Amino acid sequence: MAAATPVYQLPYPSPSDPADVPADVQALATRLDSVLGVIQAGPRLAYVAATAAVGLTATAEASAVVVITAPSVTVPAGATILLEFAAAQVAPPSPAGSYSILQFWDGATSLGHAALVQNPGGGSGMGLPVLLRRFVTPSAGAHTFSVRGFVSTGSGSVNMGPGTSGQYGPGYLLVEQR
Repeated sequence: MAAATPVYQLPYPSPSDPADVPADVQALATRLDSVLGVIQAGPRLAYVAATAAVGLTATAEASAVVVITAPSVTVPAGATILLEFAAAQVAPPSPAGSYSILQFWDGATSLGHAALVQNPGGGSGMGLPVLLRRFVTPSAGAHTFSVRGFVSTGSGSVNMGPGTSGQYGPGYLLVEQR
């Protein structure tokens, strides 16, 4: 095969190549195995769903409320890990300018702010869906990842539910090796 696609280098026969369908299909299949191994998700290390709202009342990072925690995972040396969290709604406290903050944590260590949902005008009923993703390269060994939250004042919430009629859908925390 003398030709290949420009992006993924998938081989295909040129018009002058002799017809050899089995060899051509084998070459294409081998290259697809290689390309798909790079672009598809890595091994799922942990997944946990949550079906109940979590109230956010802590007003400092050090006392952040645990929203969801994945089971402990063993991370190989040098591995890049994807942390992904989703919730149907994050609601900030009701005073104008107040906010809810969500963070990924590795054990007792905050990995920094992942989302800030602020109430621009005051009043209740404001909230936004969230899908948070963060890539980290932790040390080799056991890690327990979680999502925690806190507020600037008052109380906020992370709203998740069973996903039945009239209810919020489940939230989740996914930990994958990339």
